Amino acid sequence: IARLFRLIFCIFVFCGLSLHSAEPVSRRVVRLEGYLGKEQLQPLMAVLADVEKQPVDVLLVEIDSSSGDLNEILSIAKELHQLKTRKNLQLIVYIEDNAVGPVAILPLLADEIYTSSLVSWGDIPLGTDEA
Repeated sequence: IARLFRLIFCIFVFCGLSLHSAEPVSRRVVRLEGYLGKEQLQPLMAVLADVEKQPVDVLLVEIDSSSGDLNEILSIAKELHQLKTRKNLQLIVYIEDNAVGPVAILPLLADEIYTSSLVSWGDIPLGTDEA
């Protein structure tokens, strides 16, 4: 049911953006789940590098994570903030179930935040340095 909800959400967000815009909208989607260390954040880093090279209007980041590397997440947050400023990038964050620990900072950068029905966002549980 969560995957169906996520699919419906993505269709709703992207179709809604197309209806309100006279020009075509370029979009990218990245999913962050589980422990988020340097290796797990590579897909997001690749998308951010693409945004630097070619215009992307909307970045949708799906989050379901409860642990990660604080320094890596802060580096990503800094890059996202700079891209939003330089490239006029619209950031939409969807929290599926969890945005706990270091990743909880990313939704604070978003222009729009969406969540599933029951969500845990922001608290930092003990003992999650490595998952």
